[in-house]
Amino acid sequence: MHRALSYVIAASLVATGSIAAAQQKNPPAKSANSRSRPGSTWDARHPNANMASAYNSNVLLNTNNRIEGSYAQAKVIGQCLAKKGRGKARELVGGPMTDDPNYEQLVKGLERTYSTCFREEAVGVPLMIINSALAEELIRGEGAIYPDRSTPVDLAEAKSFYTDAAGHSMASVGRCLAIFSPGLAYRVVAAGFGTAAESSAMTALYSGTPECGVPAPPENVPEMEQRSAIANGLYQWTHRG
Repeated sequence: MHRALSYVIAASLVATGSIAAAQQKNPPAKSANSRSRPGSTWDARHPNANMASAYNSNVLLNTNNRIEGSYAQAKVIGQCLAKKGRGKARELVGGPMTDDPNYEQLVKGLERTYSTCFREEAVGVPLMIINSALAEELIRGEGAIYPDRSTPVDLAEAKSFYTDAAGHSMASVGRCLAIFSPGLAYRVVAAGFGTAAESSAMTALYSGTPECGVPAPPENVPEMEQRSAIANGLYQWTHRG
């Protein structure tokens, strides 16, 4: 299990040239399962920190089946972490614009305390997707009711929360959407991935949140990346205190 987990971690952390170079010289070992599944390494170029500014969305385009499979595996892991971690699982949520952009706490959790939650079938699933799947599980498990539109909003606090020091990013957009339209954001999280309901919820969220300056789902950003940013934004905003 540890060798497989090391592989998914390495595959998800190719954010710098030094790591990429190291992998070219010493490619991570794959399990027998990963060798038998074509496309299991589809995320090999996926960066973790400030992903939207450097993220090559072409890696994910036209790979719907792989993305759906990755989300399904991530969801199982997220459910396991939320159940076993109970109140402590929230400590594992990280990602862009947090104090744990490289998902270090999530990695430690999967390696140690919650090692039984990692599955061999999840080899190749980006940490970004596992992280957002956990955030979704925690949000749904709380059973909170969010208003479609949040008013009033402390604009200074909001701007501080959604402003990305690295520049405009999908992560900052997801945070902005969650601040001003938490209920509409929740509908995205509550919908099944890749479904018509999810697409409809995303359209309603973007069009119903003019404060963020993005009137429609960006066509050049995969829905999984958008969903992840929205889920993380909603979770971080509602748990910022």
